[in-house]
This record gives sequence, C-alpha cells and structure tokens, in this order.
Amino acid sequence: MTPAQFRAENAASGEFVRQPNRFSGRISTDSDAQPGEGPDAQGRWPVEPGRYRLIVSRACPWAHRAIIVRGLLGLTDVISLGVVDPIRDERGWRFWLDEGHRDPVLGIEFLEEA
Repeated sequence: MTPAQFRAENAASGEFVRQPNRFSGRISTDSDAQPGEGPDAQGRWPVEPGRYRLIVSRACPWAHRAIIVRGLLGLTDVISLGVVDPIRDERGWRFWLDEGHRDPVLGIEFLEEA
C-alpha cells in the first residue's frame, strides 16, 4: 500500500481519519448579539453580511455539501466563498487559483494563515 501524504489523517489500517471540527459556532437569525459583536449567550453568531467567508476545495465532497447548504439556507449574500487549490502541500490548502496566489478577501496565501 502507498503511504498517505498526511499520515495523521490515516489510521494504521489505512482508512481516513477526519480531523476534529474546529468551528462549532452557529450563525443564526435568532442571535441576540448585535452586528460586530461575538456570539450571544447561546453561542449563536449574528447574521452579518461581509463578516463570514466559507473556504472550500472543489476536490472535497464535504465542501460541496457546505456550498449546497449555504445556498439552500439563502446565505450566499451573507457568507462569501473562497476556493483553494485542489492540491494540498505540507503547509496546507493554498489559494493558488486566485490572482497573485492570495485569497482576494483575506489576503492570505495559505489557509493556515487565517
């Protein structure tokens, strides 16, 4: 068997092991927080255009699901979309599809910089 590029994402038996979710907050129209504030007492972030950015790789099936849900929930005007290169190197996902190899909104070259 060919060794995996990122060994921490593969179990000894070879199956994929998902990294823990680092983003557990929720964006909600029911949030009591005002625009520009953090989450309310229930951990809900306010819906605020221009505040959120979804970064995806079109090579990832989970990313496709996130794009679909963003559209179904009517959040395309609230959550902007950034797309990383489908090839990930040792520094992680990179924005080499954009002009200047940087995300035009965040101004970063690698997602790890966010």
